[in-house]
Formats: sequence, C-alpha cells, structure tokens
Amino acid sequence: MIPLRLCWTVLCREDQICHSDNKLVSVARHHVPLRVKRGGASRHPFPPVQHRELHDRCRLTLSGRVDKAHGRDTPRKHLHDGECCGDLRMSWLGVRDDFRNCSSVRRSGESRVYHPAEVIIGTKPAADVVVAPSLVRALLQAQQPDLAHLVPVKVAEGWDNALFRLGDDLVVRLPRRAASAMLIEHEQRWLPHLSPRLPVPVPVPVRVGVPSPMFGWAWSIVRWLPGQSLLNAASLDPVTTGTMLERFLRALHQPAPADAPRNPWRGVPLDARTALLHKHLQHLGSVVDRAAVLNLWGRALSAPPWPGPPLWIHGDLHPGNLLVSDGRLAGVIDFGDLTSGDPATDLAVLWMLPQAMRWRFEAWAGDDSEALRMRARGWALALGLAYLAHSRDDAAMASLGQKTINAALDEA
Repeated sequence: MIPLRLCWTVLCREDQICHSDNKLVSVARHHVPLRVKRGGASRHPFPPVQHRELHDRCRLTLSGRVDKAHGRDTPRKHLHDGECCGDLRMSWLGVRDDFRNCSSVRRSGESRVYHPAEVIIGTKPAADVVVAPSLVRALLQAQQPDLAHLVPVKVAEGWDNALFRLGDDLVVRLPRRAASAMLIEHEQRWLPHLSPRLPVPVPVPVRVGVPSPMFGWAWSIVRWLPGQSLLNAASLDPVTTGTMLERFLRALHQPAPADAPRNPWRGVPLDARTALLHKHLQHLGSVVDRAAVLNLWGRALSAPPWPGPPLWIHGDLHPGNLLVSDGRLAGVIDFGDLTSGDPATDLAVLWMLPQAMRWRFEAWAGDDSEALRMRARGWALALGLAYLAHSRDDAAMASLGQKTINAALDEA
C-alpha cells in the first residue's frame, strides 16, 4: 500500500457532498486520504455526471466505517477497490482528472466501483548506511580532533548526503549511499579550482575526511553558508536574483578539461534520458498529461544538439540548491553532480523559478539560442517528472516537480 495525498470528492444524486472527515480509503491498491465535507451544494468545478437514479444517501467505507449523508454510522462494510455513487473526481498536486466513466463501472448494490489508473510514487533512494551523530563524533575524534569538542547536529539528509551543523560556521557532509560516495570526491577536487571565478559563495571543502574502517568513504567539512533555500524562501527579488543567477551561470559555463567528471544522467544528449522519462511516466499514471509530455519531449529531441565543447555544469541546479538572503541569491550548494556537457541541463532551472526570471534571462549561449532553449525546456520536463516520481516522502519536491512540468508544458 502506498500513501498518496489525493483529494476525492463524492457527489450524490442531488449534487450534495455527502461524507465528512479525513479518513483512509483503499482504492486500487492505494491508501488515499478522503477529504470531503458534509451537506450543502457542491462547488466542484465540474457538473455532476447524469446517470440513472441513485439512492440519495451514498456510502463509502472510511477506514472500516461507513458514513451516511445524514451523519449516522452503519455497520462495517467492505469497499471493493473504491466504491462510489454519483461523480468521482481527483485533485492531486493541482491536477484534476475528469473520471466520467464512473457511471459505466461495475455496480455494487446502489454504489459503483471505480478502478483508477495505478500510480506508483517512489521516495528518495534508500540509505546504504545510517549516518548518526555518534558516527560523526567518532570520525571527528579520529581525524579532526581539534573540532571534536563541537557537537554535530543533523540538519538535512538528501538523496546523496547527510549534513550535520558543526558549531556556527561549519557543516559535515557525508555520503549516505555507495552511489554518491564519488560525488564527494568530485567536490573535494574541483570546487577549490572553480570557486575563485564564481560570483556567489559555494561550499568549498575546508577539511577532508578520508575512508577508514569506521566509515569507508571520503567526507568533507565545509563552511556554513548563510541564507535560506529558495525552495522555502518567503520572499524573492526576481530581478536581482535573476541577474545574479545569470552571472553565476556565465562564470561556471566555461569549457571543462578532459578529466572533468562524467555523469551518465546530466549534461548528456537529451535522448539518453528517454528510457527514464518513460519509466517516470509509467509510474505517475494519470497524474500527468502523458500525451502532452510526449509531444513536448519529441520536440525537444528534435532540437539540434549542443555544438560546442563540453562546459562545466552544476548538474543539480534547482531551487533547493539555491540560497537566498533578503530575497537575493546568496549562494549555490550541492555540487555533487558537477560534470561537463550541454549547459541546457543547468538552464532547466529557469522553468522552476518565477516566469519573469525566465523572460529576462539572456545567457543563452551558442549560435542557436532557440535550440538551447528548447533543450533546456526538455531538461526541465525530464527533471520535473523525476522529482514528482520520487516525491512520496518530500512534499516540497512534489510541488516543485508539478510546477516544473506545468511550466514546461504551458510555455507557448
């Protein structure tokens, strides 16, 4: 059973919403929160489906309890994969689907049975090791004894790394899975080389931890950069932030040396992402407009490829890795996916930010800026699908994924 944040609205014969309380209802192998209100005329944006007369008191099994329109409980009754009467609608992350075939599905007494398309929303990758404060303390005592008196406090755990605040000025950054262990080493090698030319602060390692029997991968201590993730920022100056982001990208997107890190998922030609995009579409089911996604993807694939040399790219540039202070860009973090290739990968961030920032952006490099823009839009679509498909344990990333997909699809 997979918990999804879905809102089901049940409309009865007289266009009344007939159930209350936020309970769990088992629908097509999923446990889904049912959010409906009792009584009153429906304000649902779609008209009710016309069908032959139904009983004016609908019934649904809500966590083993059956509610009636007038609020009286009845004995428990089994719900067959989603029992409804009247019209059934879904609203999930701002996407609504019109399930008009509710009138044509199998009947159960005076109710109907509806089988929605299967949706499989995943989570971030599982950790290969548990990175606990006690482990961090032991590593500091063994390799950085002058910092061992500071108490590590866990502040975040992303897909690749766990972060521990160390005093007021430092952060310990440790990989949480084998697949991300090499990413720390990329940061250790290349950020000291790149940071002097970048116009905003980045987390350059100030101490380097080495693999040991206690912890088998390299780890870093970096400066704590002040600011708040743009993903959660309360205010933003889009003009100033857009200008600073453009300066950052111009400074970073320079030809990379032959021994720059390689990344099979970022900076590569778009067609290398096709199989993964189809996998994400399959998992998301009816949550996204499959036809519109595939149409835009085909257009992005038809854009001419990047004609220049491989450029340095951040590789994971999204609002969660942009820090803002007083509404302005204050830093860029998490360079684990640092690689070289097509700058369109990084420019996808423009579809994750306010539209005005994208309109004002002028750092479309190369001779064919329209091709670069189309590839960047394709990258935004692919990344938005990836965020959404792995967002079951991260509401902020789910929202970012849906907004990015919508922005990419809606642009004329």
